[in-house]
Amino acid sequence: MPAWLTTQNGLKYILTGTIGEGATAVTKVGVDPDSGRRVAIKFLYPSKDDRKQKNQKRAFEQETCLLARVKDANVVKLEFASINAKVHYANGNTKDASVIGLEFCSNGDLMAHLIEFGKFPEIVARTIFKSIVAGLHACHKQNIAHRDIKPDNILMDEKFKIKIADFGYSRIMRESGMKTAVGTLKFAAPEIIMGQSYSTQADIWSLGVTLFILFVGYPPYEKPCCNDYWWHALVCKRDFKSFLEGHLKLAKDLEIPPFLCDLLSKMLHWNPFQRITTSQIMQHPWFKEKILSQSNLSSCKWAQLG
Repeated sequence: MPAWLTTQNGLKYILTGTIGEGATAVTKVGVDPDSGRRVAIKFLYPSKDDRKQKNQKRAFEQETCLLARVKDANVVKLEFASINAKVHYANGNTKDASVIGLEFCSNGDLMAHLIEFGKFPEIVARTIFKSIVAGLHACHKQNIAHRDIKPDNILMDEKFKIKIADFGYSRIMRESGMKTAVGTLKFAAPEIIMGQSYSTQADIWSLGVTLFILFVGYPPYEKPCCNDYWWHALVCKRDFKSFLEGHLKLAKDLEIPPFLCDLLSKMLHWNPFQRITTSQIMQHPWFKEKILSQSNLSSCKWAQLG
């Protein structure tokens, strides 16, 4: 018999499998025994260290608060949160747990699809990108910096609707900016790499890296340091043209449309104050071009789209 979870407000879920595991949490599938409806349940690992436990509690409260604050179709929905839940095992044992219940996205994350299909056709990349921008725009309107935008944190539900997930590093933007370096190094903006104060505009850089991967099929640089040829051109030399020309020479079959080149140059700008915003992205010509309907996106094989 599988384990099950109960929360202090009377919810009950049968735990059927593990979705993913990180440094501080594990996410499992929970099934409502009455309706059969599935949710993703994020378990925060308890710490025996009092200081770490306080930090975990603070992080738990911040994540649930921010998820509750952002209500958008392209942001994963908060279903419930319980700091005093219990896991029940078949042998009669129980274990205390802090859990966050989230909308279940059955089609996994973008990275898994990139690994399966490789780069996406332009119309597919734009369709997906448009939804990510909508979700991120909703966050930025609430002054929330996600701080870990990447394909792994972009999920898809049963209809392939895009959902931004994993708000574990997210914070409310302060007037003075933020200085703590968090997130994934390869997607981090130059100002974070250089230890400078940063804002929600750091998310735009991460989004630019994500868009590049969606369309090209691999990252724009290998390491965020001046010893890396691509980073050196993009950030140290501040020369997007030579950065792009280098990629076009490397991949003979690579063709990046002019409007997309322009958008990438504005998203991957070394200066956060000159970097494009989500509102400006929505007005960009490439963003406004043709996209797939939701039904077409979910009903056809992406690899066959052109």
